[in-house]
Amino acid sequence: MEQQTEKLTSKYNEASFQIQRLHNIWLDARRHRENGSLQKYKWVLDSAEIELTTDIVKKGKEINPEHSKALKKVNEDIEKAKARALYVALMEKEKLLRQIQDAAGKGGVYENPDEDEMD
Repeated sequence: MEQQTEKLTSKYNEASFQIQRLHNIWLDARRHRENGSLQKYKWVLDSAEIELTTDIVKKGKEINPEHSKALKKVNEDIEKAKARALYVALMEKEKLLRQIQDAAGKGGVYENPDEDEMD
């Protein structure tokens, strides 16, 4: 007997939970960066990468090719880096991940200040 699959909709808004998780990740990243805990900083950024890229795949999309290429390069740089170069590469990864977050609609929302506003 075949089982029919039923399409279900989440009762909760996963986007708000994801934004909260990302917020916590960025707080952890900042703390580890400021403390000089580069390995922990790397691991936290890996968590952000998983959080953001998994969301894109869930939507049946692919990560922007430019972001994908840049992410691959920065991850390679991190693997090869020592001391100061590692810190710089990790900061580049954080900046890139924040751009991906914005592109995914999970970050800041920006508007043109010249657009008409309601008085």
